[in-house]
Amino acid sequence: MRLTFITRNLTLKIFSLVLASLLYVFVGLESATPVDVEFRLEYHTADDMMVTGDPPAIVLTTLQGPWANLRSFDIATLPPVVVDLAGAEPGTLRHRIDTGDIQVPGGMKVVAIRPSEVELTLDRRVERLVVVEPDVTERPAFGYEIVEIRVEPKQVRVVGPMARMRALDFVATRPIDIGGREDDVNMEVDLRPPAPGMRLLDKRVRVLIEIGEELVTRTFASQKVVIDNAPRGTRVAPDSVSVALKGPRRFLDVAGGKVSFEVFVDAMPELEEGQQIFEKNVSIRNAPERSLLVIPVPKVTLQIPKVAVRKKRK
Repeated sequence: MRLTFITRNLTLKIFSLVLASLLYVFVGLESATPVDVEFRLEYHTADDMMVTGDPPAIVLTTLQGPWANLRSFDIATLPPVVVDLAGAEPGTLRHRIDTGDIQVPGGMKVVAIRPSEVELTLDRRVERLVVVEPDVTERPAFGYEIVEIRVEPKQVRVVGPMARMRALDFVATRPIDIGGREDDVNMEVDLRPPAPGMRLLDKRVRVLIEIGEELVTRTFASQKVVIDNAPRGTRVAPDSVSVALKGPRRFLDVAGGKVSFEVFVDAMPELEEGQQIFEKNVSIRNAPERSLLVIPVPKVTLQIPKVAVRKKRK
């Protein structure tokens, strides 16, 4: 009777035993499944302090436990590992990351941390005003130049570690292209971000660029001197001179250097006074627009025939 009880449904009993054994092994293996998970590192400092350099952004952990538990969490939403530096002073320090610093999904445990210790540098957080330097590229149109550049405001606020802020001389704007322009520029421009670790509090400025005609001075040699209002036989010495003109580049720097104008002297005032030999500054006419003689102006000597002077006196 007893043997009958044992042997009854023997096949079903053996199958159940095998199934239970496999289930036990599976559950045991699942609870020991290791998985690598990255946790973000978040640094908390005092208000007047900041972490400088390039501190680690993540810590790699090996978690162990039921895989089903881990799959029920979104890894991207796992809380960061907080590194509390509230009481630390400026300088370089080493901070150890413990398993208790890591908040893991329920049923999981931390079996490894890499790195388990991080090296950090702290510095004072400072804010100061820094000069803005406009980055002007290209040149205005030919014959024009930059007369003045104004930036409003002239300085902007920058926050960063004390050591780096001491070496920050200016903040540059994004490139401002004025290539080929003849008119003024008035525009808002973004600022270039400073080096890593520093942050702009003011990110835009207004730049005003005044563009005007470029004035140049050019010397023209061997210009023949023309005599106005003088009798026949009047002589001038020298009969040609070198003159310097100042005026717009687009008129004085023409192709081939052929600038048309005339150098002359007017003998009428001295002739009416009865002068026969006299010295006089030359003048110019038909000169390029807004061009003037540059001092010192050349002098020439005129000699009037005596007969003409006597006739004029009578």
